[in-house]
Amino acid sequence: MEHLARREPRSFAARLVGVIVLVLILALVLSGALRVLLHQWPWQVAPDRVRVCGRDFDGPGYRYTLDQVTREGNVRVGVAPSLRGDLPVWGRRKTVFGVPGCGTSVYVQVGSDDFRGYALSGGL
Repeated sequence: MEHLARREPRSFAARLVGVIVLVLILALVLSGALRVLLHQWPWQVAPDRVRVCGRDFDGPGYRYTLDQVTREGNVRVGVAPSLRGDLPVWGRRKTVFGVPGCGTSVYVQVGSDDFRGYALSGGL
């Protein structure tokens, strides 16, 4: 019983390893929570899914310039929350059978002249 009462203090190296493991676990949990909430890993430029005009769009797809996006008649239709703040979403305002929407594709602006394309999730 006497050997149980006496405890050796932990070394500095053992404490440091414990702190590093704890920080890594917290970073992993935080990354996972951000992935679930924003559909985006911390290192991504744009989220995997955006919701505008009452619809979900999957991406990010191809890169586009501002000229390419506006040439097709796209305008700002909303914003997509991300780790970099709210990103502008561009699309074409369309009304189909009396229901307003954004068509089947939208573009998320990630830079002044840099967009990522998104396609309607699940088809029409």
